[in-house]
Amino acid sequence: MKTLYLFLLSLTLLVACNKVNDQAVVLERNCTGTYLQFNDKNYKVCNTDKTAPYEDGQTLTASFRKISDCPSDSGFICQMAFPYESWIEVKSIR
Repeated sequence: MKTLYLFLLSLTLLVACNKVNDQAVVLERNCTGTYLQFNDKNYKVCNTDKTAPYEDGQTLTASFRKISDCPSDSGFICQMAFPYESWIEVKSIR
């Protein structure tokens, strides 16, 4: 029983670590894509439809989760290098 409890606790913590809820972020767009800056790191937005109504440089309150890959990524748009931590899926923006 203890093993099951520890497993469920570990799984919950692992899943929770990939989510960021209601944090102040800065929206950044360039020719390589759309990013949210959070804690001095850039995260590339997969579902850019959620960020479409907002302007570049705008500070927003967002909830998102890290994802390993973006199926809708169209590849290279320009030849500028822009480093980022990981892909994210935006859950909500206020």
